[in-house]
Amino acid sequence: MKIRYCLHFAFLLIICFATTALAVDHVDIGNPASESGHNMQSWGPIEPATSSGSYGGIDHCRATWSTLDGTTNATIDLDFGDGMNVQVAFKHLEGLADDSFKVYLDGVLQYTHNETMTSEHWFDSGFSVSVTPGIHTLEFDATGPQWSQWTAYGQLCIAEISVGMSIVADEAGTWGGVKSLFR
Repeated sequence: MKIRYCLHFAFLLIICFATTALAVDHVDIGNPASESGHNMQSWGPIEPATSSGSYGGIDHCRATWSTLDGTTNATIDLDFGDGMNVQVAFKHLEGLADDSFKVYLDGVLQYTHNETMTSEHWFDSGFSVSVTPGIHTLEFDATGPQWSQWTAYGQLCIAEISVGMSIVADEAGTWGGVKSLFR
């Protein structure tokens, strides 16, 4: 019986390390240690610590559009490794506001998301791209109209971003496989 449990545990460890090893760069947005060295510009304060909102029940995130600078966009520099067939995955909140957005990579539109929810839910979305090796700038731009509680809570919250190879299938919505990177 002990051998069975040890083998099961070893198998889980292998899967865990194999999955996370696929990420070239990962940022836990709202965690200052994880954000360090990623040249983040125009992001809102760490939430829900600042406003005490619910933010879909998550521990920490940041809005791309907040009262800190009033711009609808926020940028972050990420390592794209060798740049070949890289996937970018991000955890975003669809909430009470219209959290529609566009994502640009080095100023080129890569992804458009139109919100469909009317209550708070977190989703994992992303896209595939091939770029030159190294550091590139990812930009999230909120495109929904400013909502009535924007002053208190901001708009378009992002919790995590991962860059890797074969970490997810390309589709909007919840991606079972990428959730292991977002723990």
